[in-house]
Amino acid sequence: LVILIVAAVVASRLGRRFVRPLRAAEEVTSRIAAGDLDARVPSPAGTDPALAALADSVNSMAAGLSRAKEAERHFLQSVSHDLRTPLTSIRGFAEAIEDGATADTVAAAGVIASEARRLQRLVGDLLALATLEARRFTLQMGPVDLNETLPATAAGFAPAAAELGLGLEVEPAGPGCVVTADPDRLAQVTANLIENALRFATRTVDVGARRAGAAVEMWVSDDGPGIPAEMLPRVF
Repeated sequence: LVILIVAAVVASRLGRRFVRPLRAAEEVTSRIAAGDLDARVPSPAGTDPALAALADSVNSMAAGLSRAKEAERHFLQSVSHDLRTPLTSIRGFAEAIEDGATADTVAAAGVIASEARRLQRLVGDLLALATLEARRFTLQMGPVDLNETLPATAAGFAPAAAELGLGLEVEPAGPGCVVTADPDRLAQVTANLIENALRFATRTVDVGARRAGAAVEMWVSDDGPGIPAEMLPRVF
């Protein structure tokens, strides 16, 4: 009888020792499945190695899902911003043509076509991610003359600048400003900078580029309030 009682006590303790962590893991995995990616399985000292390994695996899975969700959130924010930029240019020039506010309809149509092509590529990027065919942007490198790319990109914001009462000036890039880059991606970056500058400028936005030794510097500047000095290290 004593042996049976001792065996029952030992079995009960061993059962709790193994079942409790398993129940905790089951509860946490249910929370993760419900969307709580911050849930973690506790792994106190003295836990059986196999159970500790299980807890680590569940926690690693949750951390990976959390990182993937955060990366997807940042991607969608970026893509939504990048989609809005060409749409703004297309709408602005289409309205200018409709209202008869532009004399050079051929140039306006050229800007619309260029922005539509860039929009098509951005949509392709988004669809590629959505179908899991690719999780990164593609680069199609080639020679790009900034004397052509910068004015073409800035031209897409002419209606928006005029509506805001702002000047949008493009300085000639000068000789030696042919770079190896992806023209669409370079235009995408430039457009994002110009759009941001238009939001904060008070009178004018300047766009330009110049040869600086072995490199080429491109800039978009405005006369707005600027970025506080303590925030500059965090910009990029």
